Amino acid sequence: MSARRTLSALAAAGLAAATLAVAAPAATAAPPGPELLAGETLSAGQSLSATYAEEPEATFELAMQTDGNLVLYVKAAGAELALWSSGTEGHPGARLVQQGDGNAVVYTADGRALWQSGTFDRAGARLVVQGDGNVVVYAGTTPTWQSGTYLVRSLLVPGEGLLPGEDLVSYDRQYRVVMQEDGNLVGYTPEGRAYWHTGTAGHPGAALVLQEDGNLVVYAADGSALWSSGTADQQVEALNLYPGGWLVLFGAEFATVPWLVEGPGPAPVDGDLGSFGF
Repeated sequence: MSARRTLSALAAAGLAAATLAVAAPAATAAPPGPELLAGETLSAGQSLSATYAEEPEATFELAMQTDGNLVLYVKAAGAELALWSSGTEGHPGARLVQQGDGNAVVYTADGRALWQSGTFDRAGARLVVQGDGNVVVYAGTTPTWQSGTYLVRSLLVPGEGLLPGEDLVSYDRQYRVVMQEDGNLVGYTPEGRAYWHTGTAGHPGAALVLQEDGNLVVYAADGSALWSSGTADQQVEALNLYPGGWLVLFGAEFATVPWLVEGPGPAPVDGDLGSFGF
C-alpha cells in the first residue's frame, strides 16, 4: 500500500458515562508493545503501539496523555491523526487500568473512574491495539469491546484503482463508491440509494484506474476506455471519498480540485482531508 493512501477512520464509539467503582485497583506497569494484560496499568505519558499491517511506515498508538485523555493516533511520515479518544481530558495524571475482572477503566489520579469499556465479568481479558487500527478488549479470543477504528479505504493515489467488486468507503463508513461487477462505477448513500454513476453498466470486468497523468478512467475488460474525468495532463495527488458522499480529485499539493462529484451530504470543510496527503 502506498504511504499516501488514507490512514484515517472516524471512531464509531458513542460511549456514555457510567457509574463505576470509586477506588482503582492496584496494578502493575504496562510493558511496551500492543497489549495491556489483566492487572496492568498504562500510566500518564505511556502508550501502546502496533505497526499498520499494510504500511510498515505507519503505526497506531494508544496514548494515555498527561491531560488525562486516552487517545488513539495513527502516525506516518511525521504526521499524526487522532482516531478515537475516551473524552477524559482535564484530569492530569489519569491512568488506564486493564482490571482483573476484564473491564478497562480510565481512573483519575485520586482513583475516580472516568471511562470504562463495560467488559467486567470477563476475568483475564486483555486490551489490544491491532494492526488494522482497531483497539479491542478480548476475553480469550472473543472480542468484548472495540473502538471501531478499523481502517477503511477512502482514497486512491495515482497508479491505483478499483477492480470489479472493490470500493471506496468514506471514513465515517456511511458512503460508498463501488466498481460494480456490471462495469458501472456507482456512489451509494447510507440507505443504499445510488446518487451518482459513470453510466458504464453492461461491461462486466470493467475497472477504475487513477492514471499517473491525472485522468480517472473506467476501462473495459478489453482495455478500451468507457469513461473518464477528463483530467489528463494534470498533476493530481489523490481521489478521496468524503463523508457526505463528495468524491474529490485533488490537484498538486491538495491545493486545487480539477474534478469532483457533489454528494448528497454536506460539503467537506477546509482542512478536513480525512486522510494524510503525503
